[in-house]
Amino acid sequence: MVRFEDTNKSQALWAAALRDAAGPLSAYITPAAFALEKVSVQAVLERGAHDFAAEIESRLDLGRAHAFLELLDHSSVTVTSVYRHMLIYSLGAIRGKIHVPRFVLGIARNEGRGIPVVQARRQVTTPENLLVSECFRLCIASAEFWKRRGGAEAVYAAELWRGLLAYESTFPWNELRTKARPSLAELIGIVDGRIRAGQVEPGTFYEHVAALFSERPNNQAAFEKAATPIALLLTQAPEFEDRVFELLCLAWTISALRSQCSNFVVNPIALRGPKKGPLAMGDCSQARISLFYQQSAGLLPKPRWIDRRTSAALAALPDMVIRIEHGNAIRLLILDAKNRTLASESDVAYKLMGYKENLGIEEFQAAGIYPAYGTRLRLRRLEKGDERIFLAHVPLSDGSRVMRRLARWALRNAVEVD
Repeated sequence: MVRFEDTNKSQALWAAALRDAAGPLSAYITPAAFALEKVSVQAVLERGAHDFAAEIESRLDLGRAHAFLELLDHSSVTVTSVYRHMLIYSLGAIRGKIHVPRFVLGIARNEGRGIPVVQARRQVTTPENLLVSECFRLCIASAEFWKRRGGAEAVYAAELWRGLLAYESTFPWNELRTKARPSLAELIGIVDGRIRAGQVEPGTFYEHVAALFSERPNNQAAFEKAATPIALLLTQAPEFEDRVFELLCLAWTISALRSQCSNFVVNPIALRGPKKGPLAMGDCSQARISLFYQQSAGLLPKPRWIDRRTSAALAALPDMVIRIEHGNAIRLLILDAKNRTLASESDVAYKLMGYKENLGIEEFQAAGIYPAYGTRLRLRRLEKGDERIFLAHVPLSDGSRVMRRLARWALRNAVEVD
């Protein structure tokens, strides 16, 4: 994978681009809707996809730790407190209100413990402070986990860890480390209730913390907050490079088709499962456009190459396929997103040619998509008669606009739109 000499600049480009893919990334883990509503996280069917989901969720925790530290840096924290009455026995100077009934009873019993005095003492064990203390615990644990893993993530996590500890070692958080407390979900519910009841002023640091940690770990807002930790994945964990870039390209493609089609509908459930169906559908002129993600059954022709030992057909599972139905004609455009560090244009071109040979597709149209760190699209075009393969290096900084332009050109040629 080509990278800037300035790693921070490269990472910033990925982070900005991945915010475009927040919807598909979150829906890939919980495919109910891009809003995601109340659906539990489920592991994807493929073993590798399950590992991917676990990796992404771990990075979401790291992203939330970063957002929590930013809240601490940029918010005015006014520690909440309550005054509770305590009964003490004083042998010297009396500070507080004498508990007369207990005093009389002590004299009658000849206890000799001193004078019972009621004092009002300031306590910081409020639900709001306990919530923040629990958030410190979770964020520090996440940073410590990543700090041990090495690579850019470890450097990133070490900075978070130091920043969090600097705050957590001050009053009152250092006194609350060992205090018993309800679960995080219960604390958030209590704090939200106290805010609605007017016991805690709305719009304060505590409300922002409750909102940050009440966001479900797989929703779109969480992915947007964690764009930087997810971007680190692309440079430090090569086995996940392709999957994240696939979902980024998927987001760009959905946006591009939406800009060209009417009656456009997205069905995120089609991201997963054996019977996926089209992920998105729309109309362009007199053509019906459908977008499929990692699907072959019922979409692609039957493979022609057979494994002699098992008699099974050599499977073909492209990253994305756009099906264009125009009258009685059906055309397929195969898209392959490639961000593997060692992948070259020739590797992808021959892979796409392999799809054409194995599937026997007439008037074959395919494209390989790569990330580019410049500002311009670099396009290579291979042709053989009516068959074409495009190799497009799409700039991360302008991916949505470039993909819209490519989609407009491709659909115009496919359906002969003026």
